[in-house]
Amino acid sequence: EFFQLRGDPALRAAVRVTPANGWHAPEGLRGHHWRWSKERAELRIANNAVPPVALTVRGRAGSASDLRRLRISIGERLVWDGEIGKGRSEIRFECLLPPGESVPIFASDKPAEKVGTDSRELAFRVSNLEIVVQPAGGTR
Repeated sequence: EFFQLRGDPALRAAVRVTPANGWHAPEGLRGHHWRWSKERAELRIANNAVPPVALTVRGRAGSASDLRRLRISIGERLVWDGEIGKGRSEIRFECLLPPGESVPIFASDKPAEKVGTDSRELAFRVSNLEIVVQPAGGTR
């Protein structure tokens, strides 16, 4: 899979991360793991712990062909916004994860397109995503 859940062992057991709408199948090569998206993709993060937990997310993002803007939001809150190109741009954000389900949405400002001989429509990829959970107010 393109993400790893790390951090406090008790909280890791209480948090579940699931790729949802908008992602293509996971891919990997030489220790790198990624998923391509069409234009908009969701991660579902379920916090089954009673208190909110501190969430730190870091990884890389890249465009299929051209410069584009990638925005990551949870509900109405924008947690990351940046320009990505064919190289890999670092993404990183922190937030409190309340009990229940939260859905970070990764969205491109440009439509997906077919690239080369690939039959899929591609907008951006997210790779080696590290999701770290810690007690709220703890060290990340």
